Amino acid sequence: MMPTSFWGVPAGMIYMFYLAVGFSLAICLSGLISTFYNWSNGRDTDDVLYGKKNFNLLLLSIFKTFSTDVLKGKRVFLRNKTRGIMFIFLVPGFLVLFIGTIMRSIDAWGFHFLKDFIWKIFSFTLDITGLMFIIAMIYYIARSHTTPDKKQFRVKIDLIVLYILLAIAFTGFFVEAIRLYVARPGDAIWSPIGLLFSVLIPGSVSQDAMGRIYPLVWFIHAMLSLSFIAMLPYTKYIHVFATQITTCLAGSSRNNNYIAKEWVCTEEINKHIALKQEQPTPPTGC
Repeated sequence: MMPTSFWGVPAGMIYMFYLAVGFSLAICLSGLISTFYNWSNGRDTDDVLYGKKNFNLLLLSIFKTFSTDVLKGKRVFLRNKTRGIMFIFLVPGFLVLFIGTIMRSIDAWGFHFLKDFIWKIFSFTLDITGLMFIIAMIYYIARSHTTPDKKQFRVKIDLIVLYILLAIAFTGFFVEAIRLYVARPGDAIWSPIGLLFSVLIPGSVSQDAMGRIYPLVWFIHAMLSLSFIAMLPYTKYIHVFATQITTCLAGSSRNNNYIAKEWVCTEEINKHIALKQEQPTPPTGC
């Protein structure tokens, strides 16, 4: 069954898209397996992941994404509040946009549940989240060019990924803007950011012309998104998975060793435990 609700996109391009999805996921999965193997052997991340099975690491990285420590950016907030706010704009924002994309795909394959009031709330939520995501990306890109700590971006690909993410967000809004410009739906107000982007389209450009451009912009947006998925395991941003796991495991270690709640970094906790173990046991009796 071919999706019918990818507005304005020809069937051949949709087939190409799903073929690209397969290649992208295969490359990503290969990288994840290799990375999880390194982690489970105690290489390239916190020792707390040593000895864990690949599949367990995958499950932990998925489910721990939704822990309160991760979603609230607890580690980041304790170091810098501005970075903590941008982290919430970025990571939970990305999760919302990713889940929204999956919901759109499910809807396109025949389960048409995104309609009426549900569609309005869905569209509004993704628009606001997308704007937050763009703000976060601009912040991190600006910081990468101004921070004295250049080792953060010692590999060019890490900085390129930030620009790709920003391009994904902008092209996503332009896809929406063209649809609103051509279709002129009555509920366009529920897509406020896309509506704002549509104002940038010159009034002299006909709706037919923009309708012909739409599939190309949609395809560029889709390919950028799939490129990011394929590249993720081979960049430093793969550590977003490790951070989710170690943040939660650090919480358990903190509780077991009576460590103050504001200590959330694994290296701090391990240092405290090591010092505690080095202390001589006080003599008993007289």
